Amino acid sequence: MRPFAYSFSSPKKLRQGFTLLELMVVIFIIGILLSLATISVSTRSDHSLETEARRFASLMKLASDEAILNARPIAAQLAKKKYQFSISGELENEDTLLRPRDIPEHIALEVVIEDDEIDFDALDAESFANIYILPSGEMTPFSVIFSQADGLAYEVTGDFMGKIAYVGKVKRSEK
Repeated sequence: MRPFAYSFSSPKKLRQGFTLLELMVVIFIIGILLSLATISVSTRSDHSLETEARRFASLMKLASDEAILNARPIAAQLAKKKYQFSISGELENEDTLLRPRDIPEHIALEVVIEDDEIDFDALDAESFANIYILPSGEMTPFSVIFSQADGLAYEVTGDFMGKIAYVGKVKRSEK
């Protein structure tokens, strides 16, 4: 007696081509790979913009903590293409975290301090917009928007009570 074996195709007939299921699986895998590639390409362009905004928010929180712990006021000084921190009127060069930072060329700043929008073009090269952080934890209310030419923008805000927030993506204000 022959063992039980059942074959869907006869040995005489050769199997040609792929089944519909095999084709659908391959198309599905290709679709997933393409979508991942598209996502990674689109996020690279705004990665440095988001990184700069998050860095600024983190440094502002650090400066606030430093002002409280050391009982000394700190000024965050912003210019068109850089920002720096000044402790008791002296530029902070010793602290590697609060060192002066340059802003990449493709990023623009929109700064509002105490409801006044800062026009960096009207300031001379040695002038800065100042956000004061007091040892009591209070600070000058501000909003800083990091933006690029394609309209993508990220906002960081701070209120009078010293709360600093990374707001995230925002619609860029049209001038």
